[in-house]
Amino acid sequence: MISNGQVEQLRVTTVAPGDRNYHGGKWKVYVVTREESGPASLFTSAEESEASLVAGELSMLRRPDADFQCLVLRKTKS
Repeated sequence: MISNGQVEQLRVTTVAPGDRNYHGGKWKVYVVTREESGPASLFTSAEESEASLVAGELSMLRRPDADFQCLVLRKTKS
């Protein structure tokens, strides 16, 4: 989750169902917060948020209590 003051900000992830490294829907939650004031930009990839983290523009807090599992279920024919 990224908290940057932008309502339009979507969650950013590194894997999704169908990706080679997909891990079955077990999600570790990190809360990422923008450190600078001024207009916030929207992140569209994990690489963008990681670059901002390295640049000191973001802080990241691991939240194991918020981890969750989201199973992908096959739709059965009726």
